[in-house]
Amino acid sequence: MPPKIATCVHCRQMKVKCNARDAAPGSCSRCVKQRLACYIDPAFHRTAKRKKMRDLEEELKQIKDSMDAPSKKVLRRTEQSHSDAGTCEVVEIQPSKSTHEPITPTSMALNALQIGDVTLTAEAVAKIVSCYFETCHPNFPILSDHAVFMETCDQSEFLLWTVIAVGSAELSDYSTIRALLEPHIRDMATQVYGVLDYPLQTVQALILLCWWPYSFCSHREDPSWLYCGQAVHLALLYGLHRPHKHSNFVYNTTLDEEGILTYQRAWVACFIVNQMLSSQLGIPATVVPPTFPQSSSTKLQLPLVLRQHLEIATHGYHICHVLGDHETTVSGLLPSPESTIRAFDQQLNDLRTTISGDGEQNILVEMALLRVQLQLLSFNFIQEASPSHRTGSLPSTADPAAVSYMSRAVKTAVSIIDVVVDRLAEKGKTAMVSFGAMGAVHLLIMIVGIYGHEDQGVIRSAIGRGWRFLNDRSEFESDSFSRACKIVSFLSRSRDGESGNPALHTPVQARMAANFAFENAWKAKHRFSKSVRDSRPRDYTTAAALEEISLRGVPDEIFDDDFFENYNMDGMFDWFSGL
Repeated sequence: MPPKIATCVHCRQMKVKCNARDAAPGSCSRCVKQRLACYIDPAFHRTAKRKKMRDLEEELKQIKDSMDAPSKKVLRRTEQSHSDAGTCEVVEIQPSKSTHEPITPTSMALNALQIGDVTLTAEAVAKIVSCYFETCHPNFPILSDHAVFMETCDQSEFLLWTVIAVGSAELSDYSTIRALLEPHIRDMATQVYGVLDYPLQTVQALILLCWWPYSFCSHREDPSWLYCGQAVHLALLYGLHRPHKHSNFVYNTTLDEEGILTYQRAWVACFIVNQMLSSQLGIPATVVPPTFPQSSSTKLQLPLVLRQHLEIATHGYHICHVLGDHETTVSGLLPSPESTIRAFDQQLNDLRTTISGDGEQNILVEMALLRVQLQLLSFNFIQEASPSHRTGSLPSTADPAAVSYMSRAVKTAVSIIDVVVDRLAEKGKTAMVSFGAMGAVHLLIMIVGIYGHEDQGVIRSAIGRGWRFLNDRSEFESDSFSRACKIVSFLSRSRDGESGNPALHTPVQARMAANFAFENAWKAKHRFSKSVRDSRPRDYTTAAALEEISLRGVPDEIFDDDFFENYNMDGMFDWFSGL
């Protein structure tokens, strides 16, 4: 049944006509123009005009008071494009409140920094680094503490600039510094020489670039897997996986307890990132779960968040390896996986209980656990079958167990999107968040497209919210988020009998937990013309744009990205339910 209220809260407040129902799950026309977050809430009550005026007067008074408060000078980069020279200017801004003791150039040996045309004063560097350790470091604590880092940051230019790039994205006054640093950081990441003196810091910098990646176009242009491989090989070469025997890898050297812990944190991070990336790409991990000496209590001294990520990644490794990399099948899928899936499911439930007992849970840890749970459930939907037939490779909806797993998969995917949109929007640049959102949307599209589902309203809303999240993360035309939105839009309105029969192809079965995502991506290739598909270009989106230019002279959109903003989704799900 459609909701009785079909007007968004903003239009209800202003008493104006609203087309939110027709535009669902996108925004109504007024919210699009006003750049408002459009949503329908039956419990919403209009605010009286007098009360609203009092609130506005109070807000204006607070703004005036804040403008009269003392301000200080800090460095701010000019608003320039990524390709322009990066320069900085001094402007007046409000001093930010910090829960940590401020670190200044007088308390630490820190100087102004310059790379290319980007120049930062010592005060700016201190503020950005401080922001990194306050905001980013607690979510992925692979570095030493703040004070130790500031004392040793001059050892590795690569690590220092990487921390600045990550931390600057969290400060509105320095947010474009990240983009200005991209070409310089990419150059440093590919330089083999100069890293041998400080391999630990190089490994840390490469792993941070994988956790907080720069935007890229197609997935084949994402350097994260190469960065991770470089970090893993460098870590192995210098014995980060065996810190207690450091002298076996570097002549006549030993590590103290703090050094051992630092090496272990870096090696654990290598495994976590390797598993995260490999599961997203649907390929076997190249690092096995780390082991610790039984006689050592070092494991207990790992930061809690890092230990939880390690436990989750270890479960994810075994799930993908056992269910998706089996040695007896050509696809790698484990035959008759039902009992194994149940066993892994119980292990994940036990892990969730253990993590809940650790106290307050980090939101990215919760996302990582939900993501592994969704990967496990995904193995129910694409199983070993004849390569020439799609039918029979999916569980039947007549099977109660299959229906139960399907409902759980929907619930897990919706939970991921809820967490991403409601609690992790400001952390959208973290790879874990982006991967979770993409995986959830892809699985929901696959479930509805093949089976249909009784909770179509919930799924419709979740897909739309996930689409808007990905669309908001897009930084430039045809980046990975933009392409993901095009894929979702295309699959949401296409029929199997149209666009070259996208379902009539060899099913994707050899990409482990990413089978359904690549299945959707292969189907969505049919949004391009036959001539583009037959040419098998390196980049289909670019090739389609060039073809459009050659045919019409003016490039049009390859596909309407505003589909979710103006398309009536009821018709789409009516079709889905009829499959």
